[in-house]
This record gives sequence, structure tokens and C-alpha cells, in this order.
Amino acid sequence: CRNVLTGTSSGNKPRISSDMVDIVIAVDGRSFAFLDEWREFIQGFYVIFIQYGVPELSLSIPDWVDGILFNRDDIERALGPRKWVIDVNSPSAKSFGFLV
Repeated sequence: CRNVLTGTSSGNKPRISSDMVDIVIAVDGRSFAFLDEWREFIQGFYVIFIQYGVPELSLSIPDWVDGILFNRDDIERALGPRKWVIDVNSPSAKSFGFLV
């Protein structure tokens, strides 16, 4: 996977380009500290963060990340009476990221 993402593959595997995919990440609302470990893989891609659990916890996306953050309130507002289809209290809330 690392070779495909960084374009250093020696085979005929295509390089994954930032205009081909967006990345969806579920976050528990504590921090984005883990992103630094993934920086080489996700920098340059558009990242959709889905904050599950308590929406009152405020998160700030690091400056080097091009992305957007949705929380439980956003999901419930978008889905309205069908909000029950997504469990906003677990990492499965990331499925909302595939809708946007």
C-alpha cells in the first residue's frame, strides 16, 4: 500500500492520485494527534472526518489537512427523520462520509 500511495512501486500498479479519491476517517472526538503519523499518506488528499459520539467536543483540523469535519448534529440535520440509519455513537458513523 505504501508504494502505491507514494508512487514508488516497481510494478505496474497505478499511483493513487488525490483527484481520484477522498479519504473518510472516523474520529472519536478527542484529538487529531494521530494524523501526524499518517501525514505522508494523506497529505494532498481531501479528507472527510466524521466525529462520532459527543458533538460538543470541539476539534480543529490541522492546517496541513485539506478537509471537512462532520459531527452527529450535522448527520442528524442532513438525514432528518431517517437519521436512525447511521449509528452516530460508533465508528460506523463514517458511512455518512461516503454519502457526501
